Amino acid sequence: LELHAGADEEKLRNEFRILGYNGSMKFESGRAAVLSIHGTVDYTVKTSVFDPAAYEEAVELPCKTLGECTTFEDGKICLYRHRSGYCGVSFLVENKHTFPLIFNLDCSKSKNVVSHRPSLKHQMVIPPGEAKIMHHLLPDSAEVGAWSW
Repeated sequence: LELHAGADEEKLRNEFRILGYNGSMKFESGRAAVLSIHGTVDYTVKTSVFDPAAYEEAVELPCKTLGECTTFEDGKICLYRHRSGYCGVSFLVENKHTFPLIFNLDCSKSKNVVSHRPSLKHQMVIPPGEAKIMHHLLPDSAEVGAWSW
Protein backbone atom coordinates (compact mmCIF):
# COMPACT_ATOMS: atom_id res chain seq x y z
CA LEU A 1 0.00 0.00 0.00
CA GLU A 2 1.66 3.22 -1.19
CA LEU A 3 0.31 6.57 -0.13
CA HIS A 4 0.86 10.05 -1.46
CA ALA A 5 2.62 12.60 0.76
CA GLY A 6 0.40 13.80 3.59
CA ALA A 7 -1.99 10.82 3.50
CA ASP A 8 -3.10 9.24 6.79
CA GLU A 9 -2.20 5.56 6.43
CA GLU A 10 -4.04 4.41 9.55
CA LYS A 11 -7.24 6.15 8.44
CA LEU A 12 -6.98 4.53 5.02
CA ARG A 13 -6.29 1.08 6.47
CA ASN A 14 -9.32 1.46 8.75
CA GLU A 15 -11.52 2.28 5.73
CA PHE A 16 -10.28 -0.87 4.00
CA ARG A 17 -10.99 -2.93 7.15
CA ILE A 18 -14.55 -1.60 7.15
CA LEU A 19 -14.86 -2.66 3.50
CA GLY A 20 -13.79 -6.22 4.40
CA TYR A 21 -10.03 -6.27 3.71
CA ASN A 22 -7.49 -7.72 6.15
CA GLY A 23 -4.10 -6.22 7.11
CA SER A 24 -2.49 -7.80 4.03
CA MET A 25 -5.08 -6.11 1.79
CA LYS A 26 -6.77 -9.41 0.93
CA PHE A 27 -10.55 -9.28 0.68
CA GLU A 28 -12.09 -11.48 3.38
CA SER A 29 -15.73 -10.50 3.69
CA GLY A 30 -18.16 -7.79 2.82
CA ARG A 31 -21.79 -6.83 2.67
CA ALA A 32 -23.67 -7.01 -0.61
CA ALA A 33 -25.82 -4.02 0.37
CA VAL A 34 -26.63 -1.66 3.20
CA LEU A 35 -30.22 -0.53 3.75
CA SER A 36 -30.97 2.64 5.68
CA ILE A 37 -34.57 3.63 6.38
CA HIS A 38 -35.55 6.96 7.91
CA GLY A 39 -39.14 7.67 8.87
CA THR A 40 -41.54 8.90 11.50
CA VAL A 41 -43.74 5.79 11.61
CA ASP A 42 -43.02 2.28 12.85
CA TYR A 43 -41.93 -0.21 10.22
CA THR A 44 -40.78 -3.80 9.99
CA VAL A 45 -38.06 -5.16 7.74
CA LYS A 46 -38.18 -8.86 6.93
CA THR A 47 -36.09 -11.05 4.68
CA SER A 48 -37.82 -12.78 1.80
CA VAL A 49 -36.89 -14.96 -1.12
CA PHE A 50 -35.83 -13.29 -4.35
CA ASP A 51 -38.82 -12.45 -6.54
CA PRO A 52 -37.80 -12.06 -10.21
CA ALA A 53 -41.10 -10.35 -11.11
CA ALA A 54 -40.71 -7.76 -8.32
CA TYR A 55 -37.09 -7.16 -9.36
CA GLU A 56 -38.09 -6.67 -13.00
CA GLU A 57 -40.84 -4.24 -12.01
CA ALA A 58 -38.44 -2.27 -9.79
CA VAL A 59 -35.98 -1.91 -12.69
CA GLU A 60 -38.73 -0.82 -15.10
CA LEU A 61 -40.52 1.62 -12.80
CA PRO A 62 -38.06 4.58 -13.08
CA CYS A 63 -38.15 4.35 -16.89
CA LYS A 64 -41.94 4.38 -17.01
CA THR A 65 -42.46 7.10 -14.41
CA LEU A 66 -39.50 9.40 -15.13
CA GLY A 67 -38.65 8.60 -18.75
CA GLU A 68 -39.72 10.38 -21.91
CA CYS A 69 -42.13 8.35 -24.06
CA THR A 70 -42.07 8.30 -27.85
CA THR A 71 -45.16 6.54 -29.20
CA PHE A 72 -45.58 4.48 -32.35
CA GLU A 73 -48.56 2.84 -34.05
CA ASP A 74 -51.16 5.22 -32.60
CA GLY A 75 -49.84 4.86 -29.06
CA LYS A 76 -49.78 1.05 -29.07
CA ILE A 77 -45.98 1.02 -28.67
CA CYS A 78 -44.14 3.31 -26.27
CA LEU A 79 -40.35 3.63 -26.27
CA TYR A 80 -39.28 5.18 -22.97
CA ARG A 81 -35.91 6.88 -22.61
CA HIS A 82 -34.74 7.55 -19.07
CA ARG A 83 -31.48 9.44 -18.57
CA SER A 84 -29.38 9.30 -15.42
CA GLY A 85 -27.52 12.55 -15.97
CA TYR A 86 -24.17 11.84 -17.59
CA CYS A 87 -24.09 8.34 -16.08
CA GLY A 88 -26.27 6.52 -18.57
CA VAL A 89 -29.57 6.06 -20.31
CA SER A 90 -32.12 3.24 -20.23
CA PHE A 91 -34.54 2.27 -22.98
CA LEU A 92 -37.76 0.43 -22.18
CA VAL A 93 -40.44 -0.66 -24.65
CA GLU A 94 -44.08 -1.04 -23.62
CA ASN A 95 -46.40 -3.12 -25.80
CA LYS A 96 -50.03 -1.94 -25.59
CA HIS A 97 -51.13 -4.24 -28.42
CA THR A 98 -53.22 -7.36 -27.80
CA PHE A 99 -50.58 -9.50 -29.50
CA PRO A 100 -46.84 -10.08 -28.97
CA LEU A 101 -44.47 -7.48 -30.38
CA ILE A 102 -41.06 -8.22 -31.89
CA PHE A 103 -39.02 -5.07 -31.23
CA ASN A 104 -35.52 -4.29 -32.50
CA LEU A 105 -33.42 -1.56 -30.91
CA ASP A 106 -30.17 -0.87 -32.74
CA CYS A 107 -27.71 1.31 -30.81
CA SER A 108 -24.69 0.15 -32.83
CA LYS A 109 -23.98 3.65 -34.19
CA SER A 110 -23.63 4.98 -30.65
CA LYS A 111 -20.23 6.37 -29.71
CA ASN A 112 -18.23 5.33 -26.63
CA VAL A 113 -21.02 3.29 -25.00
CA VAL A 114 -21.46 -0.15 -23.49
CA SER A 115 -24.71 -1.98 -22.82
CA HIS A 116 -25.77 -4.54 -20.27
CA ARG A 117 -26.60 -6.63 -23.36
CA PRO A 118 -23.89 -8.57 -25.24
CA SER A 119 -24.56 -6.48 -28.36
CA LEU A 120 -25.68 -2.92 -29.07
CA LYS A 121 -28.28 -4.46 -31.43
CA HIS A 122 -31.01 -6.22 -29.49
CA GLN A 123 -34.26 -7.90 -30.50
CA MET A 124 -36.91 -8.95 -28.01
CA VAL A 125 -40.41 -10.39 -28.03
CA ILE A 126 -42.59 -8.29 -25.74
CA PRO A 127 -45.86 -9.93 -24.65
CA PRO A 128 -49.09 -7.92 -24.93
CA GLY A 129 -49.59 -5.47 -22.07
CA GLU A 130 -46.00 -5.79 -20.86
CA ALA A 131 -42.89 -3.61 -20.86
CA LYS A 132 -39.27 -4.74 -21.15
CA ILE A 133 -35.89 -3.07 -20.76
CA MET A 134 -34.09 -3.14 -24.12
CA HIS A 135 -30.81 -1.47 -23.12
CA HIS A 136 -29.04 0.17 -20.23
CA LEU A 137 -26.31 2.21 -21.94
CA LEU A 138 -23.45 3.90 -20.15
CA PRO A 139 -20.23 5.61 -21.19
CA ASP A 140 -17.34 3.28 -21.92
CA SER A 141 -14.90 6.09 -21.08
CA ALA A 142 -15.29 8.40 -18.11
CA GLU A 143 -14.88 11.57 -20.17
CA VAL A 144 -18.00 13.71 -19.69
CA GLY A 145 -19.74 14.48 -22.96
CA ALA A 146 -17.67 11.91 -24.85
CA TRP A 147 -20.56 9.54 -25.51
CA SER A 148 -23.74 9.56 -27.56
CA TRP A 149 -26.49 7.18 -28.58
